[in-house]
Amino acid sequence: MIVATVAYYLIMRNVGALNIKTLFELIRLIIIFVFFGALSTVILINTYTRLEVTGAYMWLSAIAIVLMLFVFYKNKWQFTGWNREKNKGERIPQNVSFTLTLVSIILILSTFILDSLLS
Repeated sequence: MIVATVAYYLIMRNVGALNIKTLFELIRLIIIFVFFGALSTVILINTYTRLEVTGAYMWLSAIAIVLMLFVFYKNKWQFTGWNREKNKGERIPQNVSFTLTLVSIILILSTFILDSLLS
């Protein structure tokens, strides 16, 4: 509702097409992060429940999910959508992308390790 109100306000004020495209890209980014973040969280919660892991360290998995979504967005999803400019952005360098992915995997696994060690 808030997003629709902001979009209506910007359109009525005759904001340029570039800003409307940027607004739509921001809405798209929020939808991507909410949808895939919620989906990943549900999958991890079900996995933790089946393996009887307590939820004390689930915040580590939340950080891992955000890191993975950031890598996916910067390397793939950024180049699709409404904003079709040539100077739109750059991909993350391959070594940084690999490092962030590895850190995400370690954070997800550390939830299991910390739960087994500290409980």
